[in-house]
Amino acid sequence: MKKTAALILVIIMLLSLFACAEKQTAAAPSESAQASASENGTPSTESETDASQSAAVETGAAEGTGTVGFITDEVDYFARDPYEIAYIYALSVPINPNVIGVLEKLGEKMNFNINSYCAEGDMAKYIDLTETCIDTGTDGFIFMPQNDIILRADELCTEADVPLVVMLTAYTDEDGRNLRPIVGPNCYDAGASVTEWAVNNFKDYFPDAELSDIGYMTINFSVAQEFMERTQGAQDKYLQLHPELADNLYDVDLADIGFSIDAGYDKAAATMSANSDVAYWILFGAAEEFAVGAARAVESLQKEDSAIVVSTGCDTCFDLWANEGDTPCWVATVPVYKTDLAVPIACGLVALMDQRATYETLWADMRKEGDFATQYNIPVDVVTRDTYLDYIAQSEAVFDQF
Repeated sequence: MKKTAALILVIIMLLSLFACAEKQTAAAPSESAQASASENGTPSTESETDASQSAAVETGAAEGTGTVGFITDEVDYFARDPYEIAYIYALSVPINPNVIGVLEKLGEKMNFNINSYCAEGDMAKYIDLTETCIDTGTDGFIFMPQNDIILRADELCTEADVPLVVMLTAYTDEDGRNLRPIVGPNCYDAGASVTEWAVNNFKDYFPDAELSDIGYMTINFSVAQEFMERTQGAQDKYLQLHPELADNLYDVDLADIGFSIDAGYDKAAATMSANSDVAYWILFGAAEEFAVGAARAVESLQKEDSAIVVSTGCDTCFDLWANEGDTPCWVATVPVYKTDLAVPIACGLVALMDQRATYETLWADMRKEGDFATQYNIPVDVVTRDTYLDYIAQSEAVFDQF
């Protein structure tokens, strides 16, 4: 297996495309956080609930457990004053304004106001924004944090008895148990699904090729757990399907040069140029930025007829696909779609603020055994230029339920 080793680890993180975010690991909540968590119903022992997520989504309210936090909840949202919700994000990337736009639309139907703030990559500013919002009477938080922020932000919310939901960035203890509600995709499954699609459909793009003729390049950012999981899922699925082709797998890591479109371009182009004997390429971008860079590399090297790009995330991808002549080599992605994120976030946080749910009971039928709070896994579906509009229409149809 050919791998590009990272020379140094950089402390940087970007959340996208969708698209996915880092996994922040906490040794344990602080004493004050533990006390408040107990009051809010956060369990001190492993949950015994391990029902399927899909069944809970379909029913809206789980039988027997009183699970709430779905769009099907029967609630009079206008029987109270409007809630003030703070959405604080670490970096200015396309997914944030897209999700905020959906939340604003949901606020009109669920009686809340969204106030959004960007910390511009400054961890101290992120905490200052959190403190300011608490001091001015914020009723609930949506956090899309950078590394090393979520623990302190949670402590502040716990001390003020203000509920939160995290988007994309996992927040676990040292044993990997989820500590607070989070909404995002199963990253491992996302990488595995788009890889399986690529392996099964490459003949549509390279009719004269055999899989043994194709190099499979995964473009990773190893210092961010989110992207590591997506990449690991992609590599594992490729090797599971074709263990005899291990030498065709190329692991490209951007940790030594940074998280950017240019980094994706530079390493994708260098890897293809250094392996000129490889006749065809499938390039997997663990983040959309990497996929954009990879697509530019394909075009720069004039490999449009012998290379395709697949990815996770959709904010940039869908915009490009709307222009049929743009980046034709980018053929498939697993969306991290704005509405898929915003709807469960809004429904879950409102249920917490209403005190109809606690961290323990929110989405309880989706709870992974041992977790203290649930990760709500959004759909993991592979879409293409031909199917992405249908995917958008299906996701947006959720508003018909109000």
